[in-house]
Amino acid sequence: MFRSSAADKRKDWILSYKPGTYLDHADREVNYDDFVYKELVLYSIANCARAIPSVVDGLKPGQRKILFACFKRNLTKEIRVAQLSGYVSEVAAYHHGEVSLQSAIVGMAQNYVGSNNINLLQPQGQFGTRLEGGKDAASARYIHTFLAPLARLVFSALDDEIIDYEQEDGLAIEPKWYMPIVPFVLMNGNKGIGTGWSSNIPNFNPRDVIAQLRRLMTNEPLETIHPWYRGFQGRIEWMPKPQQYKVSGVWARTSETTIKVTELPVSTWTQAFKVTLDAFLEEKEGGKAALVTDYDDHSTECRVDFEITIPTLPQLSDAEVEKQLGLTSTMTVSNMHFFDHKGHIHKYDDVNSIIRDFYHLRLAFYGKRKDFLIGQIQAEYKKLSNQMRFILAVINKELNISNRKKKDIISELVAMNFDRFPPKRTRKGDVRFF
Repeated sequence: MFRSSAADKRKDWILSYKPGTYLDHADREVNYDDFVYKELVLYSIANCARAIPSVVDGLKPGQRKILFACFKRNLTKEIRVAQLSGYVSEVAAYHHGEVSLQSAIVGMAQNYVGSNNINLLQPQGQFGTRLEGGKDAASARYIHTFLAPLARLVFSALDDEIIDYEQEDGLAIEPKWYMPIVPFVLMNGNKGIGTGWSSNIPNFNPRDVIAQLRRLMTNEPLETIHPWYRGFQGRIEWMPKPQQYKVSGVWARTSETTIKVTELPVSTWTQAFKVTLDAFLEEKEGGKAALVTDYDDHSTECRVDFEITIPTLPQLSDAEVEKQLGLTSTMTVSNMHFFDHKGHIHKYDDVNSIIRDFYHLRLAFYGKRKDFLIGQIQAEYKKLSNQMRFILAVINKELNISNRKKKDIISELVAMNFDRFPPKRTRKGDVRFF
């Protein structure tokens, strides 16, 4: 099959990259191939990583660094967003601008309709509303946040010791990916454009996703689940022929020439809808036959409430009103590209394929968690047994420790078949002894 598009070519040379391949900067001359395949490709991969999340934890590197820093600090009390961004840069080696990091923190805490179904950070202050789609968030120095109660339930602390962590200058930073108990990538959706790839997936109901996992556990066939946004009062309907979802707001005719709009489609923000209505009023002032001649806006930051006057309303069908006012939109689930657990970009054909892949990976990690906990208990048992033997040996005068050098005591303990416990290095670089 002949592939001529630039996007396909970019995909090919990104997929052909092998980790550990870098340009030798000591060379005085660099040919085009080396520059593209050893230098430019690194930027392209990083660009994709910042735009496309991992299918395992649903996070991008910046979000993962934020979550790592919050877990490391056990952030259960309020902290200023500007202060948290500085802490993330310190402990997680964040190399980009602080404004970008603060924006990511704000995005993880937003909970208005159309944003997160599960916000991992708790918003304390103005983190943005549906009026402007979050763009009306206050400055980072005026708002506070801390870990949401669900964060440690979704990303269990029991898995912290069995996941792989990245290294930066000898310091263990955030993991390659966290291992949540549910496929978190489906909870909050994602929109992003990288080099050669883009990703677009809507939000899904956590209860529906959990129900799918339970069906897999009991070997039942999976059902079809549909997008869902917390607090959204409109309709999301599957349209088989165009293979997309139709998202409808809520409105009703209140008189011969008046309608009342109480919900807008997902991602149609209140202020943007108001701009659309103002454009009709400008047409009216210009002497044109405008669809809308007047409207009253009673909306709040949480609720949509417009009363709109349409003189030609009796001649218009419901579909025509919705089309001209933009009270419907479309949503697709055909562009689901994510990094898989091996770090490769993978296209998922449907939501259930994501759930199946996650299920088997999560199941394997429950086995790893079990083995790790058993190993901890066995090590603790062995440590206590050796302590008991040591105490009894001293009491029974089988071992003399008074006025003796440490190395001599250790040599005698080894001769007595005591177990040696090497120092345990934690992810923080501390040294602990059993």
